[in-house]
Parts: sequence; C-alpha cells; structure tokens
Amino acid sequence: MSSDLHAPSANRQRATPLIVPGKRISAPGFDYRDEALGSRARVALFLATEVGEGGRFLKQALRQAFPGIEQVDRRMRELRSMEWVFTYDADPEDQRVRITTLTKIGLYIWDPDVPRPTLGRISAVQSRRIFDRDRVCTICGIAAGERYAPDDDRTAQLIIQHIVPLSVGGSEDDSNLHVVCLRHSGGQWAAPESREQVQRILTRFDGELDPRARTQFLSWVLRGQRTFTPAEQLWATYQALSPAERESVRDELARRLESQD
Repeated sequence: MSSDLHAPSANRQRATPLIVPGKRISAPGFDYRDEALGSRARVALFLATEVGEGGRFLKQALRQAFPGIEQVDRRMRELRSMEWVFTYDADPEDQRVRITTLTKIGLYIWDPDVPRPTLGRISAVQSRRIFDRDRVCTICGIAAGERYAPDDDRTAQLIIQHIVPLSVGGSEDDSNLHVVCLRHSGGQWAAPESREQVQRILTRFDGELDPRARTQFLSWVLRGQRTFTPAEQLWATYQALSPAERESVRDELARRLESQD
C-alpha cells in the first residue's frame, strides 16, 4: 500500500496520510493478501511490511487493506498479547483524528515456525467482575464515556487487559487483569511533546496542588495506581449505564432534591 494515500479530514485543506512508514521488514515468501494465513497473521504481516516499527497509520489503512475482515481493529489489538506494542496520539492539526504508532513489532505469527501463544478467553462473568471491581481506567481514572479534556471531543472506551501478557507467562487470574481505556491500552500515550508534557505536570504539581493534594498525588504515583472515593466509584458505575438508565437516575435524584427543599 502506498504511503501517499490520504484520508479526508473535515474543515482542513491538508489531509492526514493513511500511512507514514517506519522501519519496515521484508518477509520473503509471505503476502498479507494470502487468506490462508488467517486474519490475525495477515494484519501482523501488513503492519510489519507496510507500516514498520516507528511507522504511523490511521485505522482506515487497515480497513482499506482488509475490506473482507470484520473487526479488523480487534485483530490488531490481539497482537498486544504477542509482544506487539502500539501507542496512540491525536493529529496536532485535528484532535478528532487518532493516529496509531507501531512502536514494536512482536512475534512473526505469519511464520508457521514461530510458536503462536494461545489467546486467553475472558468469560462474560469474569469480565463483569473485573469491571465491577475497577470501574474506571486504572491508569488515568477516566470513566466510560467521559471526555479526556473539555476541549477534546474524544470519549473514553474501557477494555480489560492483561497486566502481564500471556505471551510471557501471564495468567488469566483476576489479579492479572485490569480495566484500562483505549488511550492507555498500549502502555503509554504517545506524544511528540513528551518532555513538554512532563514539565506541564511538574508545573501544575507545584502551582495548583495544596500540600494535602500533593501528598495524595505522590501516593498514586508511587503505587502506580489511583485510589477512588465512593462518589467517584459510583460515578463510574453511573457512566456505564445505558442512556435510558442514566436518565432514570437523573430524574429520580432531581425528584429527591426537590423534595428536600
């Protein structure tokens, strides 16, 4: 696939490239168009040979390359359990456009000589249990459906992810599963201005937090996980409701508030 393909972007004269290649590999004897390889292996081969490590791409590139594969995005996400690493950031000229970077090429699963780890299956019962336990992204604390920032139209989607990947011996136990948002599902949020982001956090720590808040924030940093108040936990449960259920809760709480006046 040529890297000069473009995806339309509203209200801009410049279009975002579908693919900006990185360090691509060659795979003699293999072709991502070969349906006999299986959809997950084909996606991996496409990413390795057409995008490459450090390459950046839009999800439309996958959908265009594999029009006959349903849930092609999911096939890509499954590669994370096979040592593939993806990071995500927004196009600086259009925050609505989400760009994926192939940070690391993992196992060559298109090659039959390379062992393919078995993907774990999380049951609906276990999934519900993990969501009930964590409720929000365990990395940033955002709830399902919340905006990342007031001026950011993107809302959080939560998934369950293995803490230690199955490919390196991770288990299916509840203790090895946690809830994360898609923004942090690759382990980090890629940002070209990473040093600027670090300085921004330090500046806000010094200028916006009182001593008590500084102590609390530091405890989260040292633990690598945020703790949540009962109200925050209830808010996360509320956000996971359907629109009709949320409206019912709002109406009932409004009625209770009026009855107190």
